[in-house]
Amino acid sequence: MDAKDFYFFIEADVNYFYGKVTTVDTAGNKYQITTGSTVQLSLAPGISYKVLKNLHLEVTIPQIISAQYTVNKASGQQQLTSQNLAFSTNLNSTTLNNLSVGFRLIF
Repeated sequence: MDAKDFYFFIEADVNYFYGKVTTVDTAGNKYQITTGSTVQLSLAPGISYKVLKNLHLEVTIPQIISAQYTVNKASGQQQLTSQNLAFSTNLNSTTLNNLSVGFRLIF
């Protein structure tokens, strides 16, 4: 076991979600359109150990830090807009229960 066989890394995950809902009355007339967009960013740090020349053993802590930004807009009789920015972390007393273990095969 040699120190040069250990590697630290951070994986980033970015997601984008979009939704649109059209509300109609009983006559079929549109009276409200609601749209929503969300962007999420999460980071997962880890450590990798070179077991063989092309095989690494990895341990990561999934979504240790996450950020999310959401915008919702409603148009129709009322024009409404809401924005939300949220941060969260996975650091708590059960963080070690959430470890991910895997192998990476390098070609």
